[in-house]
Amino acid sequence: MKKSGITRALRYFIGIGEQYVLCAAGLGAAMTIYMWLINSSASFSDMLTSIPGSILFIAGTILYVTGVSVVQQCYSLLISMGCRRRNVFAGNLVMDLLYIAQCIILYEVLERIFNPRHQPVSALFVLAVYLLVEAFGKLSGIVVVKFGKLSRMVFFGATVGIAISAAVYFSLSGGADIQIWADELTGKDALLVQWVLAGAAAACCAGSYVFLWRLLKNYEVRI
Repeated sequence: MKKSGITRALRYFIGIGEQYVLCAAGLGAAMTIYMWLINSSASFSDMLTSIPGSILFIAGTILYVTGVSVVQQCYSLLISMGCRRRNVFAGNLVMDLLYIAQCIILYEVLERIFNPRHQPVSALFVLAVYLLVEAFGKLSGIVVVKFGKLSRMVFFGATVGIAISAAVYFSLSGGADIQIWADELTGKDALLVQWVLAGAAAACCAGSYVFLWRLLKNYEVRI
């Protein structure tokens, strides 16, 4: 494993990343079809136009979940097989970048196919959100590794609390207010704001990888 560690690590992580992309596409489409089946007023065209957004949401969820669990699952397996830690770290980084890029491209392509008259969410904004999700997922995984089950409960509670707060906010806001908020952040006219968000997200993501590398250097493998 050590002689060609970077090659094997890349093959392993890229293979997993491609599976995650397929899962995001399949689960996003399945969720859309399910919502269409239980909504008698929705047309078939409504279902098609909802598929890209559903895939975008599922892809972000998978990104967070894998960020939390990758150290205990993938890292432990490869390191126990003799792969150098820096190769494992590099393979994981390449996988995350490819996964984010492919999910954004998939969303853009499907949005133009199924909903050509609608302006898709800016790819730069999606990138900023995914980088923040990746950073939060990696930091959550580090805390879970260091502090165990209690930290899992804390992070789960915090995630649920944030999700509920966002749902309450949007439910109390009028449709016009939500549209204005969305246009200000996701439209092409908000490039400056999006670049600032992307820069801040990239800095947070880079910081999470720094902490991850510090953890990995002294990581005790447990299978």
